[in-house]
Amino acid sequence: MHYIASDGRYRRDETLAGGTPTSEYRLPRDGVHVSVNHSLLEAVRSGRVPPVNVASPVGRGVATLPAGAETTEIGERTLGPIRLQGRAQVREGFGRTEYWMHEPPLMETAADTLAYPPIVIEMTIFMDTGERFEVRATSAQRIPPAPDMFTVPGPVP
Repeated sequence: MHYIASDGRYRRDETLAGGTPTSEYRLPRDGVHVSVNHSLLEAVRSGRVPPVNVASPVGRGVATLPAGAETTEIGERTLGPIRLQGRAQVREGFGRTEYWMHEPPLMETAADTLAYPPIVIEMTIFMDTGERFEVRATSAQRIPPAPDMFTVPGPVP
């Protein structure tokens, strides 16, 4: 689940293989990115959202597109109340990857635009081997946020 606030705060909850629930919190106003493993009661805090290669099957939801390939625009569409920008990359020896991203409004107007990277909502990897890997969103909706939705649980060093 992705939770995106209009002020740029972001939370992603997922359950990894093996049933491990995790959450990622991005609080750009505070310059904080926290990853929480709820099963292990562990959290890792960093000062900035780490660059992530989302073309990897273990990619995360907050990311920049991988370097080393030409990016082309493939359109725009909506998913419920959010607008998604489509981009594709072809990487030599790897294949074609299509990304559908939500670009937070503050991404273009903030003093530190790197604090508000695009959020990859969907992606499809068409590998040169003929294999295909997909991450699809099934729905999107506006909800009133709970007061603690973007509060990182417990003390985080």
